Amino acid sequence: MKTMLGAKSLPEYNFFFVDSVKSAVLGLLEELEKEQEKRKPNSIIIGSSDKPEHRISYQLGFLAGLKFAKEKIKQWFADVFEGDTNGKT
Repeated sequence: MKTMLGAKSLPEYNFFFVDSVKSAVLGLLEELEKEQEKRKPNSIIIGSSDKPEHRISYQLGFLAGLKFAKEKIKQWFADVFEGDTNGKT
């Protein structure tokens, strides 16, 4: 930061725009939705694979985690969507 001689420096302000946060939150929710669609119960591989991601309990737990994350994001960022009329929440 450059300063001028004899000038009192201004405090640094960190801020963000609500639209930027809203866009980021919507993008995050969209990514979670895509992952959830990819792992729907009807697409779960059932078998005797050694890979944990092929086990049904793993898949169901993963889906539950995605649902939980989406609910918490919507809860904690509810004020970002306040007054939103486009129905994307």
